Amino acid sequence: MNILICTFGSHGDVHPYLALGWALKQLGHHVTLATSSVYGDLVHRHGLDFAPVRPEVRMDDQELFKLIIDARRGSIGCPVRP
Repeated sequence: MNILICTFGSHGDVHPYLALGWALKQLGHHVTLATSSVYGDLVHRHGLDFAPVRPEVRMDDQELFKLIIDARRGSIGCPVRP
């Protein structure tokens, strides 16, 4: 079976899906993990196919993260700004 797993975020968001993808691959499935391009090498090192997702975000872009992530509540309740 072909399986696509898609996630967006930090290492804490990506690593659980790497483990899931790896386990599915061990069961004979073809797994592609779609996430930020910064994780492409990591995904390939785990033996999974990789597909980049947009928007392309640098993990060190503090100004962007201040706009989209609340320090206490995460992304819940943050206003959408153009």
